[in-house]
Amino acid sequence: MTQIVELMVFTTIVDVGSMSRAATRLRLSPAMVTMHLARLEANLNAKLLNRSTRRLELTDQGRLFLSHARGILEAVTAAEAAMREADGRPTGRVRIDAPASLGRRLILPLIPACRQAYPGIVIDLSLGDRGTLYRPDGFDIILRVGTVPDMARTTIKLGTGQLQLVASPGYLARRGCPRTPEELNDHDCILYSSVESPGGNRWRLTRGGASTWLRPKPALTFNDGAAMTEAAIAGAGIAQILNILVAEPVADGHLVVLLPDWPPAPSPVTLTLGRDGEVPAAVKAVFDFLTDHLRWDSLTMPPASTSADIASS
Repeated sequence: MTQIVELMVFTTIVDVGSMSRAATRLRLSPAMVTMHLARLEANLNAKLLNRSTRRLELTDQGRLFLSHARGILEAVTAAEAAMREADGRPTGRVRIDAPASLGRRLILPLIPACRQAYPGIVIDLSLGDRGTLYRPDGFDIILRVGTVPDMARTTIKLGTGQLQLVASPGYLARRGCPRTPEELNDHDCILYSSVESPGGNRWRLTRGGASTWLRPKPALTFNDGAAMTEAAIAGAGIAQILNILVAEPVADGHLVVLLPDWPPAPSPVTLTLGRDGEVPAAVKAVFDFLTDHLRWDSLTMPPASTSADIASS
């Protein structure tokens, strides 16, 4: 059993990116995490991680061993679940990865009902905006906004998320309302930054069958939609945000939708199984529960007020 703990420590360090965060997740002391990793490396006679004060990196040997370690842990988890499922109800841990803002808004409210339906399942929800190209290892279910590259895995399109350009009335009073996409270049813009676009994303606006691409100059960049929303409400600039995140401040008049005739291109919202091959009963149960219960009508909620309304008032 000690060897299983060592494998769990190693894979968790890789998943979360630091030994201190691994200690927190596993509810172990940092000293115990260090001890388990050192013992594993000694038993293997191999260095698995290069450690510095700023980051951890897998060695070539660590990268080779990681897939085997994950396979062993998955086999142990499957064996334990099979033994516990004598009553026919799925059990085990299910790890979900989701963008922070969307995960809080859509998945988090469903967890109590899911746990009530499947009390033997432990749900581990990881929230972080990592981009569509990032395919995290060790997660069972992955929520993404945007086109996902790995369509070979089981992927369900839950709906279409509509992005909106928004700014606060105070900002527009100071700087004026942009009337064309090109005028956005003269404004302070709040951009979404991810692993794929560390300097801020490009904006694609559509009108009829035409599209125009912009690369606004960033005044601020964030990797979290909620932070972008708060910055826009505070008057920091113009932001492009998924409309489910700005529906309330738009309805309350704290934000105004800009260029309604040039809406940003819509993005698919998908749920993907994070593993190939046989899917554990617990993972399938949670995956099916989420796809059955997520409500996407609000993703296409019409804006309450636009810059055209301001111009006509």
